[in-house]
Amino acid sequence: MKPLRLFGLVFASSLLASSAHAETDMRDGEALAHLPNNSLVTLGYFRHVSASDSLSFTQNVANFRAVYVTKFGNFAFVPFDAYLPTADVSVYEGGGTVTLHTSGIGDLTYLPTIAYIVPQGENHVFFLFNPNFSFPTGNYDKQSLVNVGNHQWVAKPQISTGLRFFRALTAEVTGNVSFYSKNNDFVVPAPTATNPLNTTTTSMQQLRTFGGEIHFGADLTKTFLMGASYYYTANGPKKLTALDARLDQPTVQSFRFTWGIRLEQNSLLYLQYNQDVFASHDGPISRWFGVRFSHVFFQAPAAAEPPPAASPPAGSPPAGLPPPPESGATSAR
Repeated sequence: MKPLRLFGLVFASSLLASSAHAETDMRDGEALAHLPNNSLVTLGYFRHVSASDSLSFTQNVANFRAVYVTKFGNFAFVPFDAYLPTADVSVYEGGGTVTLHTSGIGDLTYLPTIAYIVPQGENHVFFLFNPNFSFPTGNYDKQSLVNVGNHQWVAKPQISTGLRFFRALTAEVTGNVSFYSKNNDFVVPAPTATNPLNTTTTSMQQLRTFGGEIHFGADLTKTFLMGASYYYTANGPKKLTALDARLDQPTVQSFRFTWGIRLEQNSLLYLQYNQDVFASHDGPISRWFGVRFSHVFFQAPAAAEPPPAASPPAGSPPAGLPPPPESGATSAR
């Protein structure tokens, strides 16, 4: 059977679910060089995503994330880093004559990290390994073509390296590969004469997905920064076992532009615009506007206490009194 190319709604499930995730942003890895030991970082994301070509849809995505960082010498460990997305999605088919809507919680993702930082004066180089694990906890309706959850276990090991130079510029490179468990309830269209939106489920195994990222950032002042990022994602094809078919997934390339404002020492606000510039296999070209807020909690080091005053030598008189006559000296009469 020829590779199956179902109409755009079948793409929606994986595309909507993946866009609810928090990809790496500019300076996410490099930040580990600056965070003190025992830091807690809280982050909130909001994105408004839209596409209006081969597949028209809109979605509002909110993402909540918490990160704990501990350090030992040049090593930085992140034993806890987890995020949970939520999304409200509307997909328009048939020129807007059919609207499918869903909302709910996405898949919980846990991503511990180990990093090594090489100080170079006021600059540094870092290397990190970051295995991502996504759990099938998101909302998934076996009768809906559009879902927020993936209904799959996903392992996504990731490596990154980057450097800070000239005390104000950063460059980072990231590569990753995603491995998927089988989805035995993958939803596909099964239209009938009386119900054109009828669906059925089939077993689906997605092949590996490869991704790469490049980030550049620059401090404009102590308060403002800006950056640009490039993302490449080669989504693995989906094999539909019962239908003896294969659903090719789009390879997507995107650019992201970030403007950062340091609201105060521990709070940072990102304003972002992301634009897909290429999608193979008639995949939708989407774009989104978003904001990201992060705040760092850490225990400030205790203020250094002044050294105790030196004790006067034994036999010294109290302050303000004249010294005693020297030993053996005769008093003036």
